[in-house]
Amino acid sequence: MALQYSWLGRKGKKPFSNLKIAKVIIYAAEKAGIVKNRSEAEVGIQTWLKRASDRRASLLNKKTA
Repeated sequence: MALQYSWLGRKGKKPFSNLKIAKVIIYAAEKAGIVKNRSEAEVGIQTWLKRASDRRASLLNKKTA
């Protein structure tokens, strides 16, 4: 599912930043002290979404090996 989203919805993908789950993740990360502020949480989510295709490729490689 992550392959269908980008933070702002560019390159034909859906915007993740508009979803309620994004707000919940950010709130939880701030509350748990994992991040210092909202911006840091957003950058983390953006990075995770960007690497979705890498994780998928890695998983597929493990299954064929």
